[in-house]
Formats: sequence, C-alpha cells, structure tokens
Amino acid sequence: MKHPHSLAFLGFLACLAALPPLSIDMALPALGQIGCSLHAAPGLTGLTLSLFMAGFAATPVIYGPLSDRYGRKPVLAVAITLFTLGSLAAAMAPSIGLLLTARCIEGAGAGGGTALAFALTRDCFEGAAGRSKLSQIQMVMAFAPMIAPTIGATLLVLGWRSIYAALAVGGLALLVLILSALKETNKMLVRHKGLFGQVRHGYAALFKHRAALGYALVYAASFGVQFSFVAGSPLVFIDSFGLSARMYGLVFGAASAGIILGAISNNAFMRMRVSQDKALRLSLGLYIVTGLAMLGVLQAGMASPGWFIPLLVLSAYGYGIIAPNASHGTMQALPEIAGIAGAVLTTLQMSTAVLASAVVAAAFAHFAIAAMVVPMVIFGLVTNGLYYFLVRPAVKHG
Repeated sequence: MKHPHSLAFLGFLACLAALPPLSIDMALPALGQIGCSLHAAPGLTGLTLSLFMAGFAATPVIYGPLSDRYGRKPVLAVAITLFTLGSLAAAMAPSIGLLLTARCIEGAGAGGGTALAFALTRDCFEGAAGRSKLSQIQMVMAFAPMIAPTIGATLLVLGWRSIYAALAVGGLALLVLILSALKETNKMLVRHKGLFGQVRHGYAALFKHRAALGYALVYAASFGVQFSFVAGSPLVFIDSFGLSARMYGLVFGAASAGIILGAISNNAFMRMRVSQDKALRLSLGLYIVTGLAMLGVLQAGMASPGWFIPLLVLSAYGYGIIAPNASHGTMQALPEIAGIAGAVLTTLQMSTAVLASAVVAAAFAHFAIAAMVVPMVIFGLVTNGLYYFLVRPAVKHG
C-alpha cells in the first residue's frame, strides 16, 4: 500500500467500505439460530441489525473531525480496533443483551471505516481520478451484499458464532495492515483551534457550503431510494409475489448488478469526458422514469416480478452513477475538512436508511406493494429536487 494508485490501496479502501454490508448481510441467515441459542424472541434478534446500524450512524461525526486534526491513520486504527473487539465480543456473547451491546460497538467501529475511506480517497485523488476511485469502491459496496448472505450461510454450518468470529479475524487483518503499511494521507492537519472550536468551525463550514451540503443530501436521498427497495423487497417478492427465497436472492443480486453496471458506466463516462453534471442528470432522470413506471404498473393492477424487476434494476443502475458523483462533489469541495465531509456523508446515508426501512416496515401491513414503491418515488423526487434547486444553482454561481 505504499502507492495510492496501487491495486492494494484500492483493495484496502474497498474493504473499509464493505464492512457495513458484510457485517449486516453475513448475519442475516443466522438470526433464527441466534434466537434459539440465546432464547431470544425474533424482535430481539432483529435488533442485532438495528443496533449495528445505530452505532454505525452515530460515530462518524466524531471520527471525521478527529481525523482532520490528528490524522487518518491513528483514528482509523481506533475505529477498526472497536470493530474487531465488537465482533469478538459478539462471537463470545452468552446472552442476547451482551450480543446487542457488542453489535452496537461493532457498528461504531465500522462507521469510522466507511467515513475515513471517503477521506482517504479525497486525500489521495483529485478531480476525475477521485470520481473513478469512488466508482470502483461503489462496485465493491454493491458486490458485498451479493455474496455476504452466502458466506454467512456457509459459516453457519459451524454455528452462528463463527460468523462474528470471521468478522473479528477480518477486522484484525485490517488493523495489522493499517499499523504496518498505511502511510498518513492527511497532509494538512487542522490544529489552529481547540478541538471543540475546530469541530464547530468544520461542521459550520460544511453546512454553509451550499454545493457540498447539497451533494451530501443528494447522496443520502438517493440511498433512500435503494434502501426502500432493500427493506421492502423481501416482503414484496416473497410475501406478495410468492417467490422462493432462492429466487428472491436472484432478484436482489440483479439489483446489485445494476449498481455495479452503473458504476462501470460512470467510469466510461469519465473516459468519454462526460461531465459530472450530465452524468447526474441522466441518472436522476432514471429515478423519475422508473418511479413513475412502477406507480403506473401498480395503479393498473399489473404488479408482477416481470414488470418490477427490470425497473428496479434500472433504478439501481442510476444509483450506481449518482453515488460516486454525489460523494465526489461533497469531498472535492472541502479538502481541508475531508474527514468531516466523509462523516456527514456516512451519517446522512445511514440515517436515511433507518428512515426508509422504518417507513416501509410500518406501512406494508396496510399498503402492501405500495409501501415499497411510494417511498422509492418520494425519495427519487427529493433527490431530483435537491440537485436541481440546491446543487446546480450553487455550482453555477460558485
């Protein structure tokens, strides 16, 4: 990892970014076994996911400014240590209460990994190179959920504890790599104010920067579209359409493949010198087209996997373009507080995911398929509104 342009460095960034989907989706097949082993109700085992996400969402706002002040390497080492210890504690937990605590700690560590992956990318790459690297990272983040449940199901043969033990081993490997091979990338440590003054100043600077904040909100709202699908798709395709779990896995894999194809297309657009603005307008248009098409299919009483799957894949393709461009727009604007920028991206993303999943889960009993489709449409409209009324005017006048 001595050179930022090396394949090893890209792989390292991808591993950091993949910690959340691996930690969440590898554990999905184990929920039933955990409940039996620890004598816990399904609602409590489900909290192993919710508390991981809560820890993940809350801590980047701390890691970001600390990494701007003290450097990426020491703060990242602390975050991955927390992740490793949380995973190890989860593997050894004798009760559901201790498992939930361990998962929250694990999520707190993973949040630092993802936020600082953004900051490391901004430290090392400018302009189109940064867009390209973020697209490549996005591919890994989309690929991880495709393989994570399979990995978890394979490890489940050894018992549910083996899944968390494997995550602990992965965290330990990353920690060793950070301590032994990662060079400090933050060349402009900000220490001209006290810590709390720096934090206040840094967040104020980002929230006053209309374009940077707008891009961060676009990134979060676009994730709301995708997480509405993630939260609602098992209910829609298994409960409403009657697909088997195996067939549902193929549907989920197709959507993830759509994100990967979008990220690949984004790299192709850069080689063709397509501007970030044009790439975003194309992908935002896909959100409108696919959202209205799903509403039309639903209104016509024609809802079926044959209609929905192509539209969902096309929507995911749009996200694969939006995510790297929107995150790049945020990170590029404020290089001196890249840690804070990465933290805001990560926290807003996960907060939107929690909101989307809560809305879909609460509405499904009354609205069925519409409980997935309508939030996707609303988040898609919000994403477009944020870009056209907040980001574009700021960029044009900036």
